[in-house]
Amino acid sequence: MGIHSSRLRSGHKKGLLKDMYNKYIETDEKKEQRKERDRNRRKNRTNIRVEQGKKPLEEIVNRPTTDNQGETLIDGERNPPVPRSYSILHINREQLKSTLAVIDRILEVENDFDNPNEKRSIITLTNGNNTLTFKIMLEQVFFAQAPLNIDRMLQGLKVRTVQEEAMFLSAVGEIVERNDEVCMVVFAEEDLNINGKSIFAYLSNVG
Repeated sequence: MGIHSSRLRSGHKKGLLKDMYNKYIETDEKKEQRKERDRNRRKNRTNIRVEQGKKPLEEIVNRPTTDNQGETLIDGERNPPVPRSYSILHINREQLKSTLAVIDRILEVENDFDNPNEKRSIITLTNGNNTLTFKIMLEQVFFAQAPLNIDRMLQGLKVRTVQEEAMFLSAVGEIVERNDEVCMVVFAEEDLNINGKSIFAYLSNVG
C-alpha cells in the first residue's frame, strides 16, 4: 500500500477550524442532537486515490499535511480527512509526525522577535481544569510566509492573555517533539484561529 501526503486546501482549513470552534462551544443539548444526526447519515468512506478509468494496481492512502513539502491536490480530489482533538488531553506520542487539528484555551503567549532571521512564538494551551499544557510552535517557516504585521498581532495576543481574556485557539499542524515534549508546529497564519476567527479578525473586532 502506497502512502502520499497532500497539502490541505486553504478554504478547507479555514472551514475546519471554524467548525471546530462552533462545536467546541455548543451546548450539551445541541451536541447530542448533532451526534444523532451524524450517526444517522454516517457512511463508511475510504480515503484512497484511484485514477479514473483504471483499475488500481495498489491502494494509495492519502494523508493530510499543512507542510509545503506535501503534494498538491489535483482538481476534483477531496481533501484528506484530518483527525480532530477537542482537548489537548487526547494528544500523545503515538501521533508524532502526523497532521491533526486541536482546540483548547490559550494560557500564555511567548514571543521572541529579537533576531529577524530566527523569530518564533509559542502559544501554550491548557485544558479546562488547567491540569495540562500543550505548546503550539510558530517557527521561522511560519514567519517567512506570514503577513508583515504578524509580529504586532502576536504581541497583541500576548497582551490579551495577560489580561486573562478567555480565548480558544484552534489550529491544524504537525505533531512533533521539541526538548522531549510533544507539541504542534503550525506552518502558516491561516492554520490557526482565535475564537473561530483569524488572528487579524479577532484582534480587530474585540475592544
